[in-house]
Order: sequence, then C-alpha cells, then structure tokens
Amino acid sequence: MTKLDDRAGHSELEKEYISKAPLLRETGTSGIDIDLRRVDIDQCPLPPGSLQLNIFAASDKCKKRTTECIAIPGLGFRRGSYRCICKRGFYYPDIKSTERYYNGTVVEEEFEKLMLGEHSQYSMDGIFECLPCAEGCEYCENGSPCVVSLNWLMRTALLILECCVIACLPVVILFTWKYGNVKLRRLMFALIKYPLDVYLVLSIQL
Repeated sequence: MTKLDDRAGHSELEKEYISKAPLLRETGTSGIDIDLRRVDIDQCPLPPGSLQLNIFAASDKCKKRTTECIAIPGLGFRRGSYRCICKRGFYYPDIKSTERYYNGTVVEEEFEKLMLGEHSQYSMDGIFECLPCAEGCEYCENGSPCVVSLNWLMRTALLILECCVIACLPVVILFTWKYGNVKLRRLMFALIKYPLDVYLVLSIQL
C-alpha cells in the first residue's frame, strides 16, 4: 500500500507542476529543394531603367570597348552562360567563321587564369575583341569600305585632259571663224602641208 500511495502522490505532484508550468509551443523546420540545374545565371548588364534584381548582373568578362554581352538561357547555374558579340561599328576578326562571337565559358576560363597569375590570352591585345569597320560604315562583316574609294590617279589624268581640251577651244573657234569660207579641201591641204604656218598665223592674230 505504501508503494502505491507513493506513486499516486508522485503522480499528483507531476500533474500540479505541469499545470503551473508555462505552455511550450511546438517548433519545427521546413526545407525547399531547388534544382540549380534549372536556374540560369545572367551575367550580362541590366538594360537601362530596369528594376530587376540580379546579383550576377554586369559580372561578364566581355571586353567592353568592342564587344557586348548576350545571355544564353537554359545552360543552368554556371558562369559563362553568355556570348560576347561585336558592338555596332565593329566586326568579328575571323570573317570565314560561322559563329561570329566569343564563347563566354572560354572567356571566363582565360580571365580566371589571369587572376591566378597563369599564362592567359585575356590580357593580349586583339584577343576576345572585334575590329573596327571602315570609315563611314555603321554595320559591317569585314574591313571593306562602305564608301566608294576615289582613284586619284585617273581623276588627275582626266582633269589634265579636260584642261587641254578647254585650252584648245579658243584656237579652234578662231580657226573656224578665220577660214570659214575656205573650201574643205583647201583647208585640209593647208593643215597637212603647212601646219606650222597655220599655227603661227593663228598665234599672231591671237
């Protein structure tokens, strides 16, 4: 009886303690699984005036002077998911290539080598860059001129010939006026037989 009474008394004490103790709230944890292979990283700069939140924006390694970044969707959560294409007024150096852009993955790898102090092509002039178009070209696929180039040698020769013809016109006009009444045969005979005399006469009269 004593043991049963002790247990009963102990049970009563526990009940009284529990009734006076503050209520404890139940707590738990929850988790969300995200497949990063389906999440793209957009490293290209945001358009002007964009309010989109992108912590990776403008982290591309395109050489801004001649190229600009174009994002490639669907490549997952990895850097280099972009292309460096030529800006307006520039063209891709390898004009025979079907892919006229620089792969962002390759650019990122070369930039990482540069940061690690290893040999890298990223710091070389002309590498991962485009070439300027010819003067007057807004768009181009090679270095061909968009404006017709002038052949100054031929233009000079034509100008000299025109000046000679213009200089001879007064002599021809005077000769025509002076010998306008002479028959054609006599005129031709005089030009053939005495060309110097005819020239001197015309020169004196001038």
